[in-house]
Amino acid sequence: MGQQAAAPPLYVTCLSGPDAGKFYTILGSEAIMGRNTGIGQADPMVAPQHVAVCVVNHRLRFRSLSPTPIFVNAQPVANGELMPGQEFRIGSSIWKVNEAPGQPSANLLQAMQERLNRLAGTDKLEGFSLRDMFSEVFKKRTAEELEDYLTVGTYRTTPPIEKAQTGWPKPWLFLRVLVGVMLAYVGFAIIMTHFHNMKAVPAVIMMGSLAVPLATVLLFFELNTPRNISFYKIWLLIAMGGVLSLLVAIIGYNLPIISDLGPLSPGIIEEVAKLATVVLVVRPAIRYKYILNGMLFGAAVGVGFAVFESAGYAFENLIRSNGDLDQMSFVIYLRAVLAPFGHVAWTAIAAAALWRVKKDQPLTANMFVDPKFLKAFLIPVVLHTLWDTPLPAVISTLPVVIIKESILGVISWYVVFAMVQQGLRQVKADQVRTTKLTLQSMQAVA
Repeated sequence: MGQQAAAPPLYVTCLSGPDAGKFYTILGSEAIMGRNTGIGQADPMVAPQHVAVCVVNHRLRFRSLSPTPIFVNAQPVANGELMPGQEFRIGSSIWKVNEAPGQPSANLLQAMQERLNRLAGTDKLEGFSLRDMFSEVFKKRTAEELEDYLTVGTYRTTPPIEKAQTGWPKPWLFLRVLVGVMLAYVGFAIIMTHFHNMKAVPAVIMMGSLAVPLATVLLFFELNTPRNISFYKIWLLIAMGGVLSLLVAIIGYNLPIISDLGPLSPGIIEEVAKLATVVLVVRPAIRYKYILNGMLFGAAVGVGFAVFESAGYAFENLIRSNGDLDQMSFVIYLRAVLAPFGHVAWTAIAAAALWRVKKDQPLTANMFVDPKFLKAFLIPVVLHTLWDTPLPAVISTLPVVIIKESILGVISWYVVFAMVQQGLRQVKADQVRTTKLTLQSMQAVA
């Protein structure tokens, strides 16, 4: 017992749930976490005495005192040990084991992830692997499979929610579309450069600007596991969304107060314009109630904005360089590489945050001032602002700029995948609720 008391303390912090924000120091002597104990919690799903915890060898040792165990990596566990940095769930609250104040700080990357999760209102990624997610991209598919894959989203072709996938999806269509559009771009580029046919220039600009953003929105289409949004709806959002969002953004830039904010102006104006376009075009209906739906809608509008903006920059560069095709092609290549990290991801995050608040309710003005939405919406605004903020002249070289924007892109996609995970859990909860209602109806009939 004396050895346990001398052990360096740890502390546990609640990341989400009814007890979010609480933290407790855990010593070598055993303590009880529950609703009627010294480490009290407000979570109604927590038992009066739920779990006993103590510190042994700089690890949090726990043993369940309730029929309901704690969950580690989404698996029920009755007893065990947790390292600093690991998370666990009791009731409906997510807790994390941390070094006690005064001890060496946690890994910088973990600290950043925790801050992003708090701001976005999401949980730590569980069971996520890029390698596993994209493991089927090279699997052979028939033409019939492709047709069936795309024929979804209407009232007649939307599958029952019970059939929706709730594990991490394995998208594959997006890569085929990327390759197809890139081949078309290469074909037009050959006509333009080797045959000196200037009539191919508009096609080169459009195909080059479209290839990567279109493949990215198809990735979001595949991540939308309820399969309740049609391909027609996506094309409508890309076309109409691109036009309207650019129009609203131009109006915003003409407002004297907002346009004078420097690098902050694009972040505010363009992110508000794109989210407003999502709302105007979709006119959120109750049937689109999932976080993954909002994410797809946002990505489609972001694609429209990105494609038309990239095409505009390429054409503008062609004019300013007196018809220099190499300079125009360089702009197309650069913006294509960075396309998934910018507008598409930012608008997907913003719309997902709004849909998370909206759920299955009609959209109201109060939802736009909900703290859960505003904190998450702040992420794309800040990322956009940092993206547009110029670096000091001493280090403002192309490789450094690309590194900066790539780092911002990785942050964007971490938040995207965290919201995808939250969306998958929402679908799973809806499946459980639907199953319970079906059973109740069957029992009533019986």
